[in-house]
Amino acid sequence: MTTGLLEWTRHNDQTLDHFQVFGERRCGTNFVNALIADNLTIDPTTKYGWKHGNPTMPCIAKTALIVVVVREPFAWLSSLHNRPFAISHKSLAMPEFLRSEWYDQFIPKDFGHARWGYGGMIRDSHVANQVDRHPITGKRFKNPLEMRSVKNAAFLGLMERECNCAVVNYETANDHPDLFLTALCDAFDLTARHAFAKPDHVGAKGTDKKRLFRDDLSADDIAFVQANLDAEQERRLGYASSLE
Repeated sequence: MTTGLLEWTRHNDQTLDHFQVFGERRCGTNFVNALIADNLTIDPTTKYGWKHGNPTMPCIAKTALIVVVVREPFAWLSSLHNRPFAISHKSLAMPEFLRSEWYDQFIPKDFGHARWGYGGMIRDSHVANQVDRHPITGKRFKNPLEMRSVKNAAFLGLMERECNCAVVNYETANDHPDLFLTALCDAFDLTARHAFAKPDHVGAKGTDKKRLFRDDLSADDIAFVQANLDAEQERRLGYASSLE
């Protein structure tokens, strides 16, 4: 049985004392963060930037562990469609949701903390969320699938940034947290606080809108999803069956 630890790199022999989770919305980042923080003697942080945005930190401490969370694409789309966050996709039916340009905004009333408002410098409502755009071209993502592929490529790039990094399969971390936590401890010499326990629901809950899974989608929608995924990337993440 898989441990949920897809890839990992230990860059140094320092004792790790803090970690930050990265991953796209609705991938289970809040769950994995709580799972590690509640069970292991390593502290969570957000100092390396917005966890859903392309990495922009100037440096990463030797005592840091960076955790990247990924999720099966159709399950992820179902959850994102149920609660998409971005203003461009909040009321779209699934066919339009899959095919529409992604656009998110900074709205002070929704995000009151300093890291979003840059210490109060930004007070305008409805300005573009710059870390939710293509990191090279600056353009809006043409659809959620391009956003997934580009952001996951950037998150996977953390494996090459001379830091301690783990890529985590959300499904296994959720279904078999003991296997995942044991593997993480073994890979990074981490210590458990107590017998492993699964946290209660954490993070933003879904809406009352009906969840649409792969079996609910039309053949055209399934084909569109598969055509717009990065096939090589999905195979690397263990999701080859989603391409079939």
